[in-house]
Amino acid sequence: LAAKYGIRLIVRVSGKRKESKELIEHRATLKVMIGDEPKMEEIEDYRQRYANFRSEFDTPIITCSILGGYGTGSGADPLRVWPVLQPKIRMGRLYPFRKKQYDLLFPLGYKGWMSPSSTFQSLENDPSPWWLVPQFFGHERDVPYWRIPTGVELKALMHLAVAHRCTGLLGWSLYDHAGKIFT
Repeated sequence: LAAKYGIRLIVRVSGKRKESKELIEHRATLKVMIGDEPKMEEIEDYRQRYANFRSEFDTPIITCSILGGYGTGSGADPLRVWPVLQPKIRMGRLYPFRKKQYDLLFPLGYKGWMSPSSTFQSLENDPSPWWLVPQFFGHERDVPYWRIPTGVELKALMHLAVAHRCTGLLGWSLYDHAGKIFT
């Protein structure tokens, strides 16, 4: 169906079992993502899955990490994970739109997170291509942190990313985390 309409997909595979060669090599498949949000605590398992996959397929692999942890030194910090896995594309999710006190200009400083512009500037200095998965979701209800970003905020975030050498923007969801579809 995707190929019929000229849509290209990122196929997420486990890398632990025999994956569908037909799906991975399908003309609608743009890239393959093994697992999701790898952490240093499990890096050897991921590294082995990457090696196994590369021995069977020639399809480029991407890795998706949470950019909020960029430069924090945490187990999920892309600066620690990406050099080990060496993905062809470094894809990152960035969710800066939080409840009232957190947004594009006021990041979650208490977690050691950098502002989106500082994160993007750091990625700009890395020679590897990178893609952004911006925050298209939130909660209308009174929940701890995520809120639905405005169109202007999303536009600003994506323009900022492109200004810092981002070559791909991907929408993660048109649903909020409570399962309600946006209209």
